[in-house]
Amino acid sequence: MKQIPAKPVFLVLFCCALSGQASAQTSISASQADTRSSVIRAVMNHLIQNHISPKPVNDSFSVGVFRDIIQQLDPQRHTFMQPDINRLKAQQYQIDEQLMSGSTAFFDSVISIYRTRMTEFRQLYSGILEKPLDLEKNEIFPASHTPPASKEERTMMLTRKLKMDVLKRYSVLAGNQTKLDPALEAKARASVLKMYDGYFSRELSEKATKEKFTAYVNVVAFQMDPHTSYTAPDYAETFAGIDGKPYYGLGLQLDNSGTDIIIRHIVSGSTADKSGQFKVNDRILSIADKNGNMVPVTGMQAREVPALLSSTSPATATLRIEHEDATEQTVVVPREEMIMLEYKPRSAVLINDGIRYGYIKLPMFYGGVFVGADMNAGALTEKEIEKLLAQEVKAVILDLRGNPGGAVDVAQYIGGLFGLKNVMSITVAKFNSTFERPGSNILYKGALILLTDESTASASEMLAGAVQDEGRAIVMGAASTYGKGTGQIPGSLFQKDTVSGKTNIGLGNFNVTIKKIYRGDGTSNQVRGVIPDIIFLEKTKLASVRERDFSTALPGGFYENADYKKGTWNFDYPRVVKNAQERIRNNQSINLIAGNFAKLEKLLSQPVEMNWKKYADRNKEYRQLEIDIANAALSVDSKLLQAETSMPEWMNPNNIHPYQLLEYQDWLKTLGKDIYLLEAVQVAKDMIANPG
Repeated sequence: MKQIPAKPVFLVLFCCALSGQASAQTSISASQADTRSSVIRAVMNHLIQNHISPKPVNDSFSVGVFRDIIQQLDPQRHTFMQPDINRLKAQQYQIDEQLMSGSTAFFDSVISIYRTRMTEFRQLYSGILEKPLDLEKNEIFPASHTPPASKEERTMMLTRKLKMDVLKRYSVLAGNQTKLDPALEAKARASVLKMYDGYFSRELSEKATKEKFTAYVNVVAFQMDPHTSYTAPDYAETFAGIDGKPYYGLGLQLDNSGTDIIIRHIVSGSTADKSGQFKVNDRILSIADKNGNMVPVTGMQAREVPALLSSTSPATATLRIEHEDATEQTVVVPREEMIMLEYKPRSAVLINDGIRYGYIKLPMFYGGVFVGADMNAGALTEKEIEKLLAQEVKAVILDLRGNPGGAVDVAQYIGGLFGLKNVMSITVAKFNSTFERPGSNILYKGALILLTDESTASASEMLAGAVQDEGRAIVMGAASTYGKGTGQIPGSLFQKDTVSGKTNIGLGNFNVTIKKIYRGDGTSNQVRGVIPDIIFLEKTKLASVRERDFSTALPGGFYENADYKKGTWNFDYPRVVKNAQERIRNNQSINLIAGNFAKLEKLLSQPVEMNWKKYADRNKEYRQLEIDIANAALSVDSKLLQAETSMPEWMNPNNIHPYQLLEYQDWLKTLGKDIYLLEAVQVAKDMIANPG
């Protein structure tokens, strides 16, 4: 085993629930350079010593780091030029030796060239956007391309990229206009210019370079597996409300999947809603920090914008926003007390043909030492089951769609509530194996259905696999769940102060994969996922990502469990499944969704024509397909399915915020339209009518 040169670096584990131009370079102090070297040493040491299946740190490892950091910094391949890539390739097979010695030489080379090119971009984009762009010219924006070979080719590619951004803005501004409007084209260019001004003010900052180093360390960790990761010390900054306690906020739900920060939802009854100043699809340009300084948010990381919007006090929030018509507005809105409730279980009663069925939405298995025993997901799910039993429901539907997992002990407890008795999973670490058993507090033994999708992961997959192995429930959903069958442990990295001798210099936190998880029958959900008994569609979201999509995903496997005995269904399983499959084959809404997914994928695979009219037609087709999919998923006739309140335990009717009640009522309306829920109810009806 390769050993890292000795240096006083320590790892403290803890268990819990949850060469470019000089003008473009950013210099770092000797102490910063030493800290980065210490981080690399600590991470590599931790990977090799503690990872469940450490991969050899060799040339192949180096190639992976080289490939992935370039891809992460330049996903559209217009920043680095081909000569840059060729120059960096001189170090391609040296990265492993550098990592083992704590050297950051390759990162330093990459970031130097990156900042040089970004500085050049900063000088180019404003000049390109000063002049009108020919939106009637027929040009092609390719689906993929190679890095530019020269500065001239790069400028051409940048111009094409800027034109595409202007087209996007223009398409929104122009609406259904039939002629090109020069005034709107100028307005669109001005909007894009402002976006890039904000983006580059962040991208060339010292903070952004620090974030790039964190990204580099994560690329290194990623070579072992997708769930081993590093967070820098300053990432510990969090935002008010994440701990479940009341906080002061606005009621805006944002989308930052791209560079822009877009408002996707305004919570009904919230202060943002009552102000009347925000609209869905508004773009947030900047937000005032606690000192009153307006901070550009374009390109911000996911955690940073909520940290600016939320507060521990009811101070007002100041935002600069851009509406879809490109008009800008400064908005000053008072924050109000709110509570994050999205992660808590909630229930409802579904009624079909006069029969009552229980429904529980379980967003995640949260728990652990920082959550009170009476407030974790297990305890609250227990209360929801009790309320549904009081309503004399005939079956229960447990919705794990979108559930990313969480605390294994909480999943075990919930498994016990639903009557599981056998081993739910087998955890295999380097030196021992553990058989995870359900809790002993059985609460419900009736007909049970689990709803899953491609983002159902980890502990939620453990529960779904366990009910299949024991013959306890029907699992319904997308063709497979996410496919995570590994477990991680978080830890903190510390470095000894060479002056005082104390280990008090924090290097950040590290999450490392230390175990593989198998089902009770010995198979693994890793990569493969849980295959539902009844499949609706291959996937329920266009941009779905599963474990198998990552090149470094660990393989599955098998663990011999001599004590395993396959459970038997207490209903006519073949008949129930056959009936459901026939209904799904003939379900017009599900067929429409599948067909539109295929059309969207074909549309996205084709080069984009950058003529404004052709782009508008393409954009209109894309949006209509999205709308049709969303409408089809919520197309149940109100006569077929009704959702009645079963007020969640954590909602105190005597002390409830108006926005909470409005959101809950909106949620109930959505349930009554859900085509997948209606099919789950039909399956429950079949299970009851066809005993085994």
